[in-house]
Amino acid sequence: MENQIYKLTSGLIRMKPLTLFLVTTLPLLFKFSMPATEAYVFINKLMMSIGSIILFAWVYAVGCKSNDKLLSEGISVDIFKYFNWVAALSILFYILTMFATTEVITNKSGMQFRFATPVYLPIICMLAFIATLLIAAKMLVSAEQNKEAKFDDYCNTFLLFMIASIGLWFIQPRVQKL
Repeated sequence: MENQIYKLTSGLIRMKPLTLFLVTTLPLLFKFSMPATEAYVFINKLMMSIGSIILFAWVYAVGCKSNDKLLSEGISVDIFKYFNWVAALSILFYILTMFATTEVITNKSGMQFRFATPVYLPIICMLAFIATLLIAAKMLVSAEQNKEAKFDDYCNTFLLFMIASIGLWFIQPRVQKL
């Protein structure tokens, strides 16, 4: 199953950075151009999800490609065995967050606050997504160095993954060198 998912996502790592940037951000721009009425809630969530799914698929492909390179060199990184689990957990809780939460708007001291309820679903989604990014960053730097990287080595790459819209301009050429 994981080989089929990797085959589906591997095309993303061959794209030019500009194409990848446009593919991930255009659905988000379309979402912002639509009116924020109740009739468009589902379409807004769907459009926001398309860019996020493509970006997540790219991160998944980077992690798998880096692991393949390491395995071809005879290097095994133990943390990769959790990569598929945290990726699946991230996807599951993203779907639950998008469709099983409700948005609550409260006013306190003249300020308007918006949050999703139940609040634990987006928190678990964020933690699983951060774990996925952390493992993908470690695998990429380990593949570049041909040894298991320490956190100091892949901290910058992890931050680039966190701000992926900007970071993909720097990460994509590195992935294509693999």
